[in-house]
Amino acid sequence: MKKGLIVDLKTITIILITLLVIIIPTSLWAQQTAQNFERERCSQSATTQASYSIAEKKLTSLLCPTYDIVISDERATYTYNYKTKEYVIKDSGKKIKEYKELKEEYVYQILGNELNECWKQFGKGQLDIFNKNYFEDILSNNKVVCFPCDTITFDLENPTSFEKLSKYLFSTPYENTDLTYQQFLFQKPPSQTLTPKDLLFTPYPAEGMGLNPDPILSSQDVYYLVFLKKGGQNAFREGSYAAWLLTRTDYNTKCDEYVSSYTPES
Repeated sequence: MKKGLIVDLKTITIILITLLVIIIPTSLWAQQTAQNFERERCSQSATTQASYSIAEKKLTSLLCPTYDIVISDERATYTYNYKTKEYVIKDSGKKIKEYKELKEEYVYQILGNELNECWKQFGKGQLDIFNKNYFEDILSNNKVVCFPCDTITFDLENPTSFEKLSKYLFSTPYENTDLTYQQFLFQKPPSQTLTPKDLLFTPYPAEGMGLNPDPILSSQDVYYLVFLKKGGQNAFREGSYAAWLLTRTDYNTKCDEYVSSYTPES
């Protein structure tokens, strides 16, 4: 082989590698940026909704998406507005879109991230978003209104159960912090435990909300990750809000009213 041709092949190889190094992180960044925009738009609409007088509040004014998340043996994806993208997962600090086998921690990481994002985009339960007049009968009857932040389904070859979600949330560091998923929301140092007062604002509801605080997930079921508000005497106190996972059955029976998600016009 001629020397010039060898040099050209080396040059082409270097260029291709360089392009891959640039394109892959850029693609991950663009994907994350788009999702961040949708979350921020939702958060702003929730804040605006909460600032309106009670008479002006409308359920349809929330510009919030519902993501359809599918977890398979090789990857996780999310779909919104008819566009499907691969879910970015962290493994030992490295961002990945595909994996050789589904680790249990991947499932908990996805659910933990989505619970935190769902909770944050609605003001961490400290915004009175929903219309009091509209829900007057529901709230007085101690019923529940739900907004679905995500639907979660599994596409696994073999049926699998996931039993350690709550343990993961309370013991696993969130992103690049020293705080667990639970502590991150309250900005508590690792040495500080949550107080009873903090628990009034917890996104992970206790049994008092009528939800299972330590669910066992089955890959054969469908789950709804919801932001919800429970009525009754404490309907407009922060402790009446939560973000949590419901089975399809619970979603259909425990939610008395539903707030529709937002889909941009094509």
